[in-house]
Amino acid sequence: MQNARLQSIRFRFLPKNSQREKIARRLYYLARDLLTLGPLHRGVSRAIERTDIFVDRYAPEDFGYATLFTDQDALFPAYPFRLPISGPRTAVQVTLISTLRNEADNVEQWMEHIFHQTRLPDEIILVDGGSSDGTLELLQACAERSPVSIHILCKPGINIARGRNLAIAQAQYPVIAATDFGCRPEATWLENILAPFERDTQIQMAAGWYVARDAHGNQVKRRAWPTLDQVDPATFIPSARSIAFTKALWRQAGGFPEWLTLTGEDTYFALELRKFSRRRAFVPDAVVVWFAPAGLRDYWKKVQLWSVGDGESGLHAANYFAVARQILWGVFLLVLAAGWLILSVIINSALFYLLTAFLFYCAVLLIWRQHGSLKSFIAETGLKIAMVSGYLRGMRRRDEIDLRRFAGVQGVMFILAGVPIHDTGGGSRGAQLALELLRQNYLVVYLNKFDSYESVNLGLHIAHPNLLLYPFDDFSWERFYPRFAEILASKPCGALLEFPLADFLPLVDHLHQIGAVVAYDLLDDWDTQLGSTWYTAEIEKQVISTADVLIATAPALVDRLRHQSAREVAYLPNAVNLRLFDPQRAYLRPADLPEADQIITYIGALWGEWFDWALLLEVARHNPESAVVVIGDYRGQCPATEPNLHFLGLKPQSALPAYLAHSTVAIIPWKVNQITRATSPLKLYEYLAMNLPVVVPDLPPLYGIPAVYLSPDPAEFLANIRIAMQTEVESDPLQRYIRKHSWEQRVKQLVDLLGFPAREQ
Repeated sequence: MQNARLQSIRFRFLPKNSQREKIARRLYYLARDLLTLGPLHRGVSRAIERTDIFVDRYAPEDFGYATLFTDQDALFPAYPFRLPISGPRTAVQVTLISTLRNEADNVEQWMEHIFHQTRLPDEIILVDGGSSDGTLELLQACAERSPVSIHILCKPGINIARGRNLAIAQAQYPVIAATDFGCRPEATWLENILAPFERDTQIQMAAGWYVARDAHGNQVKRRAWPTLDQVDPATFIPSARSIAFTKALWRQAGGFPEWLTLTGEDTYFALELRKFSRRRAFVPDAVVVWFAPAGLRDYWKKVQLWSVGDGESGLHAANYFAVARQILWGVFLLVLAAGWLILSVIINSALFYLLTAFLFYCAVLLIWRQHGSLKSFIAETGLKIAMVSGYLRGMRRRDEIDLRRFAGVQGVMFILAGVPIHDTGGGSRGAQLALELLRQNYLVVYLNKFDSYESVNLGLHIAHPNLLLYPFDDFSWERFYPRFAEILASKPCGALLEFPLADFLPLVDHLHQIGAVVAYDLLDDWDTQLGSTWYTAEIEKQVISTADVLIATAPALVDRLRHQSAREVAYLPNAVNLRLFDPQRAYLRPADLPEADQIITYIGALWGEWFDWALLLEVARHNPESAVVVIGDYRGQCPATEPNLHFLGLKPQSALPAYLAHSTVAIIPWKVNQITRATSPLKLYEYLAMNLPVVVPDLPPLYGIPAVYLSPDPAEFLANIRIAMQTEVESDPLQRYIRKHSWEQRVKQLVDLLGFPAREQ
């Protein structure tokens, strides 16, 4: 009643949607913004953002979900992908590795915990980094009474990453388990962490768990290390304290990053393992006890040391940015409080002192509500300072870190592209080639001439320490070359020119001067609507004449380039990322995917004279019981609506496998014209990789592809959808075909065309 009366009075003076109400609302929000110091807060944030300090240099690629292995039904009860640890197993052989230096106080206890495992390792390899406290003698004594073979490598002065790589390189067995000397594995640790490999032969990586305790066995609770109920099995990043992986996966991921100075190597390595593994596990029952620093000072020092590694690699920069803002905000409030106290002394008023005491009381109350105690507040404040100071220390080493890291790359590849790497959800040909080149250990310089024209900003951030992104108009060869001259001179260098633009030609000349091999990659017939705003035949002729290698994505484009150049042209159609598009994984049904017994899906561009809107509407009308799902940048282009036609908008490429996994058939509703006859539909390979039949128009580039239904007219297109729905896809021949058309294979073909040496294994 009271609220209704107040609302009535308000509407009398400020009628709803009136000019007076709009002005009052603006004044209210302005006053609130000023009182909460919003402009200052935004100014500080923008000042930090303008620097490169807190820019993520690594955005993890995360493929699918981890399988949870546990016999505890009450643990993560809502997690959908789970298997029990108990059950029939196929035994695997395992090498246990660890590194150490001056661990005399820990050697015998650590060894005893290993010797009393319910499942012993088949061998143990230890790498000593130069102990001087009698550690080696103790290790030798333990080795003599060990029930398993122990190999000890003495490598004084090496860092932890190098030590781990040396141990794994020496390992005889296919599975590697790792823990640290500062830990005590529970008796069932090795048995449990091996369960995923022995229960599922496709598992390549298993993340175990660790519990932080002090010297007295009490659990240590700090924000820097989570408790089990605070983690998500799908996203948990394991530590080298408790992890297992195949030796083959270690090799694929490039090993532990030896270019880091000391810390952060296991986090970076774990993220790389996730990128390369097709199936991984989380095993919360594989527990090691980690003796964490109990005192605040030791706690802060440990966190600072870890943060140095993140600063060197550029990991988790967004988190450090948020903490840095909090610190600056706190400093500002302290300065404000100091000024207030000085002012109160100058004024010397009892009322002012009373107001000061009240504000102090409010501050204490706020701290108490957020932290529970003064000690907790001090611990968290020290944590934030330690994190940012460590990160900044590591960031200052990046130039030397880059030199060490780049010294190990296979080569350097420039990609001169049209659109940014994040365009089309990160699914463009240039983006896919760049990501696969990174996986094959190349330094990639990606330059885009045009901005994204998409109506939706997905907020994608594609980053890697070996990926350098530049809008072309902001790129300066004069600034770039001196910084990277050494790596450009010592490594194979190539360039992939995707768009025939005059602006690219001066850079091509610079690249030729340093011995780079330049390839022109003809993606589409640009002398059509596709290139209507920028294409000229004269510039393309210059590009063709200056290119060392000619590549085309469709047979018609191969013929065109051969005719224009009288030279050999390589045929490299589009491909698929088989690590991402994997039909063997389990995928949660996307929340916005409509419920229907059968789902007909199209993913791709929704503009241009080649898209057949009439055919799409006919597909919906002839399949009223099915949901017709369209994923792409929809802006209302469809001339009509149907109740079963659903436009879900643009999606990041990483989200697409889940939609395809729950689809029945995929379609490409295109017209047959000059553009589509010269096109290699990238999404076709992603459909096929997920074992989906695909109904397409009668396009020559698609002849002879398994599970593809060619349709010479709309009537047959509609009939083929029905046939495809009722016909089971023959998975084996389809997967044999698709393995030949992966981006991994495509990059190997590309670097071979450029004359690069074979990748070092």
